[in-house]
Amino acid sequence: MTPSLTQVLISLALVGAVIALLRLSRRWPGALRANVLILLAIGAWYLWWRATHTLVTTSPWTTAISISLFAAECYGYLTLFFFYFQTWSPLYRTKTPSTDGMTPPLVDIFVTIYDEPIDVLYRTLVGCKAIRYPDERKRVYVLDDGHRPEVREVADRLGCLYVSRPTNEHAKAGNLNHALRQTAGALIVNFDTDHVPVDTFLERTIGYFQDPNVALVQTAHHFYNPDPYQENLRLSGQIIHEQELFFQVIQPGRDRVNAAFFCGSGGIFRRSALESIGGFLTTSTTEDIHTSIRLHAKGFRSVYVNERLAAGLSPESFEGYLKQRDRWAQGHAQILFTRENPLWLPGLSLAQRINYLASISYFFLGLPRIIYLAAPLFFLLFGTPPLSANIWMLAVYFLPYYVASLIVFHAVSGGQRNPFWSDVYEAAVCFAVTAATARAIIYPRLTKFYVTPKGIKRLRSVMGRGILPQLTLSAALVAGIVWGSVEFMSRPQNLHASMISLVWATYNLILLTAAIVVARQRAQLRGAPRLVRHLPCLLEFDGQFLEGTTLDISERGVSMTMSRLLRLPPMVTVTIYGAAGERTSVASRVVRNDRGDSGQAFIGLEYRELTEAQHQSIVRLMYSDPDVWHAPTAQAAGFWSSFMLLLSCGLRVFIHETVARRLSPRVRTQRRCDVVVHGQRFKGLTEDIGLSGLSVRLKDPVTPPLKPGPVTCLLYPGNGEELICTGEIMRVHADHTKPLVGILLIDYDRKAVERLVQG
Repeated sequence: MTPSLTQVLISLALVGAVIALLRLSRRWPGALRANVLILLAIGAWYLWWRATHTLVTTSPWTTAISISLFAAECYGYLTLFFFYFQTWSPLYRTKTPSTDGMTPPLVDIFVTIYDEPIDVLYRTLVGCKAIRYPDERKRVYVLDDGHRPEVREVADRLGCLYVSRPTNEHAKAGNLNHALRQTAGALIVNFDTDHVPVDTFLERTIGYFQDPNVALVQTAHHFYNPDPYQENLRLSGQIIHEQELFFQVIQPGRDRVNAAFFCGSGGIFRRSALESIGGFLTTSTTEDIHTSIRLHAKGFRSVYVNERLAAGLSPESFEGYLKQRDRWAQGHAQILFTRENPLWLPGLSLAQRINYLASISYFFLGLPRIIYLAAPLFFLLFGTPPLSANIWMLAVYFLPYYVASLIVFHAVSGGQRNPFWSDVYEAAVCFAVTAATARAIIYPRLTKFYVTPKGIKRLRSVMGRGILPQLTLSAALVAGIVWGSVEFMSRPQNLHASMISLVWATYNLILLTAAIVVARQRAQLRGAPRLVRHLPCLLEFDGQFLEGTTLDISERGVSMTMSRLLRLPPMVTVTIYGAAGERTSVASRVVRNDRGDSGQAFIGLEYRELTEAQHQSIVRLMYSDPDVWHAPTAQAAGFWSSFMLLLSCGLRVFIHETVARRLSPRVRTQRRCDVVVHGQRFKGLTEDIGLSGLSVRLKDPVTPPLKPGPVTCLLYPGNGEELICTGEIMRVHADHTKPLVGILLIDYDRKAVERLVQG
């Protein structure tokens, strides 16, 4: 069956209407909503065609396969509807309620910890202590469910109150409820171990509690490290953090209808509201959204503040990421088996019910995604097509739906999700969340809590666990593509089914390849986060004071730039200046001194023996200033760029990384020189020269190849002068025609070489 002219024209008209409305949306805001309605209509048109013309019912086996795929597509349409319902009218709060005349309420700040590293807790506690609020009205509590003496020690050292309980029932929710009974603050702030607040956190949020019906104020989550996709695929600057879509687009949409919910950290509660519902709920592993549902059903309001008022750690490994999603999926599914099921819980509005059902239904994505990934194999390997359609009819009905979905989603998401990449995220987690939701259905009262690992350090790249199902399915797809191609060429009578299945299987293989590469976790050598910070600084050495600008800062060192190249002693003192008069001076060791891209000096320093005061000051310089987090939100790449990034995922595992440790600047310059090794003289040209070394490209091959060892180098600056330097060959790059030799200088005229470096 071929499509009629009418069907083709309808298909083209629908896509044309979407594109036209997209162009109008800049001048007419309602055009975007009109596009959403058109998209939903196209989706309904497609599903009606699928239900009435494409189902295969020739046997029980084919019927089961075909109905399963159709059901997966219906689920996809439902999630599409839920997404646009949540984002129909986002609320972006631009004005913070004034606190003039408001008596500062007593605030208890709870920082929960179980087995997370002490250094992660340390920076969070320093950030909490730095929050601007009357000291007598603010208390910081460390809620230790790991019962570790070192946690008590760091709490005491930083002037925080330590709370531990004899048992660990109900995990984090139980920990918070125990602390509620030990404290008396009118407002409760909760931070996870890794979420560091800015110093204006309370100033930007506390005014909302002048409304007595407000029970919860939730702030946006921001992460200062890349997520596993950005990190393991080397795409930190090219794909958007996976959670930005939720915090930048979905939560503001939910806020409009009083359905924004607590996200586990960065939330402030009114104690009386919490006590009225019996505290944090303990009957699921997601106490955050579960507690929010009961608060909303009780008639309380929530407020979402879309500001970066705290910064935390994304999961630092693919295994940790899967554990986090496993817990979320299990907890959301468990809510369906509690009295807080939004389908029948009294007190919720219709909009709140739909929003909460959207959150819960999202985590049932696993089985539909597995069906999508495996569906083409039924024809390629077993000759059973999951749908009956020729490629032209599929193009008329499916392509408008698919193209319109991409266009409208990109517009509504505001550039907070790369096109095609939602498919990658689902392919990576589908097996894990399927197991989690199944576990919740079979054992709804099982509430084992998995803590997301933080502060991970890896000396080499490793393949993470949990990816075996994707590997197995990828192997099956490769076999299916090979076998299907052979069958297609030898028996082309199933032309349409073969073409559809081969294209579909190839796309699925691309998705699974990306998921597998994500699971290959890169080496994590740094023991402390390094944050981009452009702050004024002062370098002191040998009685000199030179001004510069920091590039990034960590709790172990700092990198900076200066306007000119210079020779540095092994030890220097650096002073860094931050906001609100914050400054600190630290004795440091020079670990890198090199020439930057634009010719300036690039200097790396490692702190030596930080005092407690210096350490706290550096943490505040890194985290406490709210302005440093207010950079413009990154925008996702376009359709073709995002697709090309997806196609290249399989190659990214082969990217080789090196760590630079050059201790003097190098400038690229070609100077005639001779290299003398064991009495043999070789002519060459320098490629770069620094204050302590140089690279020389020899003009002729050397047999046998040069090896590391003593060397004499004669430089000819071009003014008739000859500079004789002795040193040591550190490396020889293999090149059979013109070897490249790296030389460390030991005995030489320093002033003459410095003149060459300075130009």
